[in-house]
Amino acid sequence: MFWTEKTDKAKRSRSLRAASARFAKEEDGSLTIFSLYIFIIMVSLGGLAMDVMHFDTVQTKLQNTADRASLAAADLDQSLNGYAVVNDYFDKAEMSKYLKATDVRGGINWREVEIHTEAVIPTYFMFWTSDAHQLTAKADSIASEKVTDIEISLVIDISGSMGSNNRLPRLKVAAGEFFDAVIKNTTDPNLGITSVSIIPYNHSVNVGPDILAHYNPTTKHNESYCIRFTSNNMKWRGQSTTNSLNRIAHFTQNDQGISSSTDMYRVPDSWEFWCRNDSRTEIMPFQFDKQKLKDHVNAFYASGWTGIDNGMKWASILLDPSSRPVITNLKNAGKVPTLLAGRPVGYDNSENMKVIVLMTDGANTLQRDLKSKYKNNKSDVWYSPSRDEWMVKIKANTSSKRWYYPYDADTGSDDVYRSYKRSDAIRYTYQDLYKIWGVDDFSDYFYRRSNTALYEEHNDVVETYIENGDIDDNVKLICNAVKAKNTSIFAIGFEAPTRGQDIMRECASSDGHYFDVDGTEITTAFKAIASQINRLRLTQ
Repeated sequence: MFWTEKTDKAKRSRSLRAASARFAKEEDGSLTIFSLYIFIIMVSLGGLAMDVMHFDTVQTKLQNTADRASLAAADLDQSLNGYAVVNDYFDKAEMSKYLKATDVRGGINWREVEIHTEAVIPTYFMFWTSDAHQLTAKADSIASEKVTDIEISLVIDISGSMGSNNRLPRLKVAAGEFFDAVIKNTTDPNLGITSVSIIPYNHSVNVGPDILAHYNPTTKHNESYCIRFTSNNMKWRGQSTTNSLNRIAHFTQNDQGISSSTDMYRVPDSWEFWCRNDSRTEIMPFQFDKQKLKDHVNAFYASGWTGIDNGMKWASILLDPSSRPVITNLKNAGKVPTLLAGRPVGYDNSENMKVIVLMTDGANTLQRDLKSKYKNNKSDVWYSPSRDEWMVKIKANTSSKRWYYPYDADTGSDDVYRSYKRSDAIRYTYQDLYKIWGVDDFSDYFYRRSNTALYEEHNDVVETYIENGDIDDNVKLICNAVKAKNTSIFAIGFEAPTRGQDIMRECASSDGHYFDVDGTEITTAFKAIASQINRLRLTQ
C-alpha cells in the first residue's frame, strides 16, 4: 500500500472527528462550566448594585449640600455674599465641580437662593448588560426667607396652682425671652412686624373694658368683664360684635361672717371676685413693645381654677378677621400701635403667619356663674341713704308689716318689721348687691332671721354651668376650629397632670408642636417655639 499526502490528510481528519465525538460524550467538568456562568452573573449583579449605590451616594450628598447651602445663603441675617456662601459649602464638601448654576435674588425684606447641580457618574458594570456607560445625578434646591407679618396669641395660665413650685416666676422669665426672640422689628412695616396679644386665664378670662366695650354682653354691669361661652361658641374661631354674649356676674363666694362693723356689708379688698376685675390680669391685645409686654406678664398673680377653653377662645377671636373692627377702634383710641392697623388680617394672606402659644400647669376644673334670676333682675332689697338703713320686702301676704329692717348683724334683737319703706329708699339690683356682699353674707344678713325659705333660696344662687369633661370637649372644639384655618398651635404642659397633658397634646398642631416640661425647661420650650416661628422655609 502506497501512502500519499491525500491519504494522510483523510486519516487525520477521521481521527479528529473521533476525538471530538469522544469529548462531546464526556461528562467530566460540566459543573465547572455552569458554575462559571453563575459566577459571571453574580459579578454582573453585584457590579450593577455597586453602580446604583455609588449613584445614590453622590445624589444624596449633592442634595444635602445644595439644601444646606441654599438655606445658609437665604438667611437674612447672613452678612456674606450669597454666591460666596454657596461656593464655600460646595468647596468644603468637595463637590464644586458639580455646581452648575446659582441664582441669588431678593429685596428689602426677602431673599431667595436657587441652586442647580449635575454630576455625571461613569458606570463600571452596568454597561455589561446595557448601553448605560454613565448616570446623571441632578439636585436642585430653592430656599427663601421672607420677613412676614406674624400675629401671635400667647395664652398664659394664671390659676392658683401656678403659685406653686416657683412656676409663675419661671413662666415670666420664659415669656420675656420669648418676646425678645420673636419681636425683631418695631419701626418699618415693610420689613414685617410681629405682634403679640397676651391672654391670661384661670377659670375665666378678664377681657377688660376696652375690648368688651365693642361687643354685646347681655348682662349690663361695669364691674367685671368675663364671658360665659357655650359649646356652640367653641365651634367658631371668631365672634360677632353684634351677637349677644352672656356676661358672667360679678360676685364672690367668700364669706367673711358679717358683724356689727360699719363695713359689715363691704367685700374686703383682699377678696377676689369670680371674674377678676383688675387691669393686671386683663387681655393685652396687639402689641410689639417688648417692655410693655414683659411688664404686663410680670404683674400676673396666681389664683382660681382652670378653664383652658376660655383662654383658647379669646386667643382665637383675636386672630380672626371678625375682630378687626375692634382692633381698629382700639388703634384709633391709642390702645394699639398705628403700625398694626388692619390686623388681624385674613387667613389667606400669604404674607402673614398666625400662631397660638398655649400653656397650662393644670387640668380643666369647673366654671360658675350666678343663676339667671340673680343676674339681671331687681331685688327686693332697698337702701335709704339718709338713714343708712337697709330694708327688704319679705312678706308674701298682705300684712301691713311687710318690710324687714335688719340692723346689728350679730343679733336679731334689734331687727324690726315696718309697714313702710323710707321715702328716699333706692331699690337695688341683685348685681349691685353682690358687688358689695359676698353671696353667703348677703343671704345671712337679710334672710337668716326673717324668712327660712328665702334664706335657703339665696344660699343657692350660684350654679356650676360646666364641668371638667365638657370643658375638655370645648377645648377640642376650639382647637380643631383654629387648626382648620392655617393657624399653628404650640401647646406646653408645664408640670401638668396627665389629663392636662393629654388635652394640650391633642390641641397642638402636631406632636412636634407639643412640649411637656418641668422646672426651668419652660424657658427651653419657649425658645424652641420662638425658633420654629422664625425658621427658614425650604421651598423646594
